[in-house]
Amino acid sequence: DAYLNVPIIRNFIAVLERKMINKVDALILVSPKQLLQLKRSNLKKIEIVYNSPESSSTEYIEISNLHKRLNLVYIGVFNRYRVKYLKKMFEIFKKIPVELVIGGFGELEEEVIELSKRYWNFVKFVGKVDDSKIKDLLLRADLVISYFDPRDTFNHVVALPNKFLYALSVGRPVIVAKGTYLAELCEKYNIGISTDIFDEPSINSLISILNELLNNKRMLNEMGRRALALFNEIFSWEKNMEKYISLYNEILKR
Repeated sequence: DAYLNVPIIRNFIAVLERKMINKVDALILVSPKQLLQLKRSNLKKIEIVYNSPESSSTEYIEISNLHKRLNLVYIGVFNRYRVKYLKKMFEIFKKIPVELVIGGFGELEEEVIELSKRYWNFVKFVGKVDDSKIKDLLLRADLVISYFDPRDTFNHVVALPNKFLYALSVGRPVIVAKGTYLAELCEKYNIGISTDIFDEPSINSLISILNELLNNKRMLNEMGRRALALFNEIFSWEKNMEKYISLYNEILKR
């Protein structure tokens, strides 16, 4: 689901994968929605261990109301999917007072650099971001973009990326793609915006919401507080570590 778009090859690999995972003592998934990919598997034990950062903010840090523009952050690997999203986002965000910080690396990095230069008046390219600097970068944001279009691959439907959890861990709202598990979380807990950047009505709605948030940072802070509370309640690494150690102890006792 992650990489192969040739049905014959993908189905063959899927059969081999199911045969292998049916023989293991336990399977660790990073998203509960990945269970949808295991319909024909017969597993002894499945544990969900979220790919969370090791630490989070203990106290909520307010989103500043002094900015005249919305500060957006996007961090990711520059592959063909992400570059397609970025091109579309640049076209959308040029209509709104925003500053968009782009961080990451990958095979299409040069193309992203050239795109950033074209939109120099609101896009800032910072290149690869060390793990130690991610938190500070996200804390300077009003919203974090974690967009994975479900039409590209089923993996995007079920994924729970670590950058999404990074955003929650510092109390920052997120922009995600409709039709994904991330959108389900955003809508259920009101911690961000779900949109479709390739659908005109959805684009217009996104622009309207962002303009409203630009003049109402209180709404952003309310979403941010809920995001941090959700992270600490469900996704914190401390709670995940307990499940992880418990699973190993159970297996070793067998």
